[in-house]
Amino acid sequence: PWKARQVLSMLGDRNFRPESIVDIGCGTGGVLKVIAGVLNGTRLVGYDPSSQAIGMVDRSDRVELRVGTPKDVHEQYDLLLSLDVFEHVEDYIGFLRSLRPMADWFIFHIPLDVSAQSVMRERPLLTARSTVGHLHYFTRGTALASLETAGFEIVCDRLLFPNDMPGRRVKTRIANIPRDLGRRLRPQLSARILGGSTLLVLASVPASTSFGTNQREFPGYPLVS
Repeated sequence: PWKARQVLSMLGDRNFRPESIVDIGCGTGGVLKVIAGVLNGTRLVGYDPSSQAIGMVDRSDRVELRVGTPKDVHEQYDLLLSLDVFEHVEDYIGFLRSLRPMADWFIFHIPLDVSAQSVMRERPLLTARSTVGHLHYFTRGTALASLETAGFEIVCDRLLFPNDMPGRRVKTRIANIPRDLGRRLRPQLSARILGGSTLLVLASVPASTSFGTNQREFPGYPLVS
C-alpha cells in the first residue's frame, strides 16, 4: 500500500490517469491491487518470474497477473512500473533498456543504499546483498545517471525518507531521528551522508527514440473521475 500511494501521488501531481499500467516484477501484485481501488477502468497487468508469488494470489477481475519476464511482454502500455527491481538484476542496464519499448511513461522506485555512513560501516551494504539480494547500490545521482544511460529521459524525481515507511524496527526509528532533521533542512545532502532514503522517478523515452505514441506531454486525464 505504501508504494502504491507514492505512485498515485506522483500521478496525481501530474494530473495523469493512464488507461493501462504494467508492473514488471510485481511480486504478488499488491501495488496493482491498491491502484485498482483508485483508478477505475484502468487496465492493470503484472509480470513476475516467480510462479510461487503469482500462485499465492487469488484471481481478480481488476488485476491480471502473469508469470514472466520482460521478454514475455508483447504489448505496449501507457505506464510501466518497476518498483525495487533493477538493483536485483545482474545486467541492470540491459534490463532497463529492454523495458523501453513497453510503455510511454515509466515510474521507478529505487533504494538508495549508498551513503557516507553505509560506505564507512560497510555492513549495511553487505546486509542488503545477503538479506534482500541487492546486487547494485545507488545514490540519487548514480540512479538517475543509470536510467539516462539506459536511454530514459528523467521527468521528475522525489526522495522518500524512512519516516514515510511503515514497519520500521525500534533501532531503525531511533537512527531516523537525525535523518528526519536532515531531510527537513537539506534533504539531498542528508540522503548522501546519512542514507536511509529511496528514490521515486518518473521517466519517459525521448521523442527521437520513442517506440510508441509518446506525446512528450501528459494527456491531462483527471486522476479521479
